[in-house]
Amino acid sequence: MQESRENQNTFAAPRRESSSSTLLGTVSYEGLKNGFSQEKSDGIDHACNIEGHHWSSKENLQDDNAAPPDLLPSFEMYENLHSNIPQSSFDTYFHEEPPYYEDAAGSRDPSLDVQVRPNLEDINGNTAGPQNSETGINTQQLPSVSVYSQSPNTPASNHDGTKSIPVERIYALPRVNTSVAIELYVTKTAPKFGQTPKYESMLKEFTCGDIIHGYFTVENKSSKEVKFDMFYLTLEGTISSTTKACVGTRKTMKRFLRMVDLAASWSYNQEDMNTDEDLCGYLDSTDHTKFGLTNARTLNPGDKRKKFFTFKIPNQLLDTTCKHGHFSHSLLPPSLGFQRPLSSNGNVADIKLSCSLGYGRSSEKGSQLLLMDNCGGNLVDYSINAMLVGKDAGSGGMCLVGESKYSIRIIPFGFDSKPVSEKKCLKDLENFDAAVTKRLEKIKNILSKSKRTIPIHEEDIRGADDQATSPRRKYLWNPEPENVENDAVEKKCYSEEGIIDTEMSYSMTSTINTGLKSIFRKGLYNTSSSQPENSEKNGMIMIKVKPPSSSLPYWSPTLIQKQNVFSVKNNQGQHNWSDLRNLLSSEEWEKFESLQIELLCIQAANGIPHEPPNLSSSQIELICLTEKTEDCKPVEFHTNLLLNERRYNEVKKGFQEMSATIKAYCDDFTRNETTINSLLAEDAKASLGNKQLVFSSFMPLSIRNDVQAMAHMDVDVAVIKNALESKVVATKDLHSNSSSSSMIPQASRRIIKNASPNSRGSMFWHAKSNEWNRVSTKEYRKTLSLHIKFNDEFKGTLVPSFQSCLCSRSYLLRIKLHFDKGAGTSQIDVPIQIKNSHIN
Repeated sequence: MQESRENQNTFAAPRRESSSSTLLGTVSYEGLKNGFSQEKSDGIDHACNIEGHHWSSKENLQDDNAAPPDLLPSFEMYENLHSNIPQSSFDTYFHEEPPYYEDAAGSRDPSLDVQVRPNLEDINGNTAGPQNSETGINTQQLPSVSVYSQSPNTPASNHDGTKSIPVERIYALPRVNTSVAIELYVTKTAPKFGQTPKYESMLKEFTCGDIIHGYFTVENKSSKEVKFDMFYLTLEGTISSTTKACVGTRKTMKRFLRMVDLAASWSYNQEDMNTDEDLCGYLDSTDHTKFGLTNARTLNPGDKRKKFFTFKIPNQLLDTTCKHGHFSHSLLPPSLGFQRPLSSNGNVADIKLSCSLGYGRSSEKGSQLLLMDNCGGNLVDYSINAMLVGKDAGSGGMCLVGESKYSIRIIPFGFDSKPVSEKKCLKDLENFDAAVTKRLEKIKNILSKSKRTIPIHEEDIRGADDQATSPRRKYLWNPEPENVENDAVEKKCYSEEGIIDTEMSYSMTSTINTGLKSIFRKGLYNTSSSQPENSEKNGMIMIKVKPPSSSLPYWSPTLIQKQNVFSVKNNQGQHNWSDLRNLLSSEEWEKFESLQIELLCIQAANGIPHEPPNLSSSQIELICLTEKTEDCKPVEFHTNLLLNERRYNEVKKGFQEMSATIKAYCDDFTRNETTINSLLAEDAKASLGNKQLVFSSFMPLSIRNDVQAMAHMDVDVAVIKNALESKVVATKDLHSNSSSSSMIPQASRRIIKNASPNSRGSMFWHAKSNEWNRVSTKEYRKTLSLHIKFNDEFKGTLVPSFQSCLCSRSYLLRIKLHFDKGAGTSQIDVPIQIKNSHIN
């Protein structure tokens, strides 16, 4: 459902009344007051007004920073004026005056009398549009506050020459070079007629709930009049991904958001929605433009007109665009990537990245920013689009006689959308694989019977419902070890839900040599002469981390941050941000700044006792995962599966083989389709309703597309080494006997306290981070606090984590701990979210 600021009552005001219902109230017909020139244009402009009257200005009707009310548009208005491109003769499809509402004779239903409209009404020239092919919503079936009476014999096009062309086809219309110039402007506050606007910064970023104000101008620079069929003003979001194909790459694009400003687009409504003034045809002395587009849909020679627009960014997508219904796909994705235009576009095509600034841009307003955001060929673009539809003078066909685009950056607010767990990811993968495999087995059985000319029965088509006898398939991407029992005995004491762990075996060789080194060692350690000189000190170090519930803040270059801090937002923006922050839980309020790491050193039972290896240094990196597909996947992937190249390739390989099998079966089935249908038994024909058995009965196109998406998915892994700074601090757990104080199981928490009295009252134990707490003869424990912050010198852009149908972004912290005495290095990857919920 599209969003607009225009109420259905503004579609066609009753001319028999002395006032008109508007967005913010009812105003009387009076002379215009102040703020602009009362110079009228030529005679064509009288069609914009009602009975030649003008609506008066209302002082202090709307504050500059106030948000417009959230009103849904009239579905009938959208269907009649905006869902289909009108293609007709100019004097039949639209009238210069708004059409009358007339009572439908003999069809009054008292039960439908409502306060909004007391009787059934019929609109002259009403044409019902088809289902919206982009949103998938049939607006004719949606409820509305008004009911239009229509003859059952009314055709889809009730004027000769009129055709219903879905508005989604507007993007495929041919472009023609004309003298019509369209310009778009975004302003800091709502623009007003007769006042010089203040333009928005090119580095401005909007978020959910923000209001985008602006205006557009349309100018006919020729000496001939230009007629048009429709003018559209929309806010749109598109997403595209680039995946590897057999030859080259494959690019897929999807339009996931389309909001129409019905007041700014062509319609019979001509008032300024910011002041409720009917300004049509009046000259603005500040830029010498006339307000509004005439009802006759004509641009006179040298005519320059303008209208104001307002968009409110939604909290989530207005339509269900994900065919699998993933909730995370209904949230707005952040602006990502850069679409470099053709070289013919001059300085916009030659934009270069400034390493010192962290971005690149042109001087042209409304151009995209080029950022170091590791987009990997993906693109998420938001833009305000103005499109003027007319007819080609040569062919007479529909075409775009003028268009303009203003790109804006949208960084959605960090609403909570928890990533899928690895357990659920693997389960969903197995279920999808098993479901497709079962369908393939049915097809294989049908093909086998057709080759042996064996009758095909209903059970062959429907299949057995009992799956208990089906053997469980072993999936190579499943991380379960082969020897589950032995491994479980070794690790079951340390395995906990929601904890990420890793382990590192070490072996330290004593520096025992003959001569002075041997004598020195005997004197220092009082080593018995019977002990062998070359002995091993073996053990294992386990590292455990609990993923944080808090998140890292969205990061952008310094100058962009300064243009979007809380203090520079207008009143509406500040109130909106405060309201959004109040929706977060206490945990989400916190900014991620530190991570607790627990280390457990277990020495080998057959080795000699020794001091555990000390931590010599630490290192932290940010792993950026950009996932891309050519279609929406049925399964959302966990970061561990995306990061593990072997497991990830096993998934792709499995579905690539499955895709090849489907194609082979499809070709075989098509070749033998006649034979297969001739072998259908009576029970099989009855189950099919005497219809033909086709391949899609077993393998619908939607499932084939899902398999293709899984087979051709791709992921880019970027290791960012200079984004974060870290510092390791040893912490002293004073309540170590509590079961909730540690991620190490209770069996390993018998700590021998050896801290000095002066250190017990401190939160951080500022002694050496190398000191271990002895748990038992062979076990030592240590708790570290890893303090993390962004590197102020980092010029890259880290967009918030998101999931969508064609591309996704996720992050991990890679922590490397280096131990001395040749023990080695251990590494652990911790999933982390980046959200736009923290600003200065």
